[in-house]
Amino acid sequence: MINVAICDTNKAHLEYIINLADEFSCGEKLRVCGFLDPLDFMDYLQIHCDELDLILCDTRLGEYDGIDVAHNAQKLNYDLEVIFISSKLNTVFDSYCVRHVYFVPKPIEIRRFKDAMQLAIKNILKKDAKYLVMATKGMVSKINIKNIYYLESDLRLVIAHTTEGNVEAYNKLEQMLPLLDNSFLHCHKSYIVNMSYVEKLQDQEFVLFNGEVIKISPKRYKTSKDAYMRFIANSFDNVHISSEHVEKTISSKIK
Repeated sequence: MINVAICDTNKAHLEYIINLADEFSCGEKLRVCGFLDPLDFMDYLQIHCDELDLILCDTRLGEYDGIDVAHNAQKLNYDLEVIFISSKLNTVFDSYCVRHVYFVPKPIEIRRFKDAMQLAIKNILKKDAKYLVMATKGMVSKINIKNIYYLESDLRLVIAHTTEGNVEAYNKLEQMLPLLDNSFLHCHKSYIVNMSYVEKLQDQEFVLFNGEVIKISPKRYKTSKDAYMRFIANSFDNVHISSEHVEKTISSKIK
């Protein structure tokens, strides 16, 4: 999940930017909080800046300097990515006092916005990437765990089924689980599934988005079902809360 905060004092612009951010999320899940009021935005940054991955804002936020706002935010969170979106082209050079990935002029060109989001998300994922190292037959492979559909045990081998193909290593599933994150579920003695790639749960099996089916053992079914429902609920809550926040911000400030 990538946490994003967006501020624009124009309601239509804010809604448009939120929709574009969702459209060009590079397949990543976003939790987006939108703000019309710069003071609300700055208050939010003071409290939640360390939780954020990316902010998008104008270089001028009403009477406030958006460049200073972004600069202060990066003092609180050094890894924070910034995209400026502004019609004030005379602020382009001033914006370079802040480490940012892109200055997108208004009116927004889709190509430029898409490039900005791709660069920002690439930087975020690079910082957050967690890898699984698998070695067999003199070969060592470093796999980003986000690219793993599931792990399969086959006798003494563990096979990682990934978006880039399969990788094998001599190991046990039990020893791999602590190296993963909470997206992974040990649902069968022979399988650990990445719930991020699960499309649905049916008939004691997980169906993945790529069409593959992962069995759930009877003794693990209840705990697997409960874990998957919590995983879905957490994802839904993140989306719901951010949407509610955006709508609340908009309706409370624009009449």
